Amino acid sequence: ILSLLHNPIIQTELSARLYTPMEEDKSTNTIEPQKGAQQNPIHWPKQAWTHFELVRQKSPLVQCITNFVSMDLMANTLLSAGASPAMIHSVEEIPEFTPKALGVCINAGTLAPDWLPGMKLAAQVANQSKKPWVLDPVAAGGSSFRLKACLELLALKPSVVRGNGSEILALFKGCVDSNSKGADSVHGSSDAVEAAKSLAQQSGSVVAISGAVDYITVRKQPLYLHEVVVRSAYTLPSPDPT
Repeated sequence: ILSLLHNPIIQTELSARLYTPMEEDKSTNTIEPQKGAQQNPIHWPKQAWTHFELVRQKSPLVQCITNFVSMDLMANTLLSAGASPAMIHSVEEIPEFTPKALGVCINAGTLAPDWLPGMKLAAQVANQSKKPWVLDPVAAGGSSFRLKACLELLALKPSVVRGNGSEILALFKGCVDSNSKGADSVHGSSDAVEAAKSLAQQSGSVVAISGAVDYITVRKQPLYLHEVVVRSAYTLPSPDPT
């Protein structure tokens, strides 16, 4: 999946068709294009199926250095998409294994001193091999050790940085958040918009903010709302009492 998104042709299409400036209509809890913005037709079902078919055909190897909580979920999600996940984090294996992967995901959820060298080496090898890698700076503002580690990983220029509002703000400010609730954000995604723009310009990475509304920045481009994602608009139907 990461290797496909890193493809220049797909990036051009995404930039041209999917990153249309949007704004939230709070009265209806929906997303509407900003006035004056070019409105492009978005055919997500067809496009998504095309991308998934490519993943199934290529079965890309994706290396995941992730936390114990999400490891099983991430592996099963990648398998469902047709990719081949590898949960390899040992620093001894990375020089030989990481060049074989088509993408790398580094998640700082269960960060520990003995994991950090492997994370940094995997990022370096991915860069040398010209492979995309994603940084998920979980609870970046939760402690000095965690913040320093995430900033060191950010300095290695990930292809994508994905975090909630609090995590993106912690990376931008470079300081521990005294109100941190760990992996849970105490800031809305819209609170981190300017921080995400600045991080994207400084690092050259795509920066995504998750929240009630997901935002995404493209390198050196203005911030856009990513494809009408309003999670609160999606609810499960109530069970039939009968």
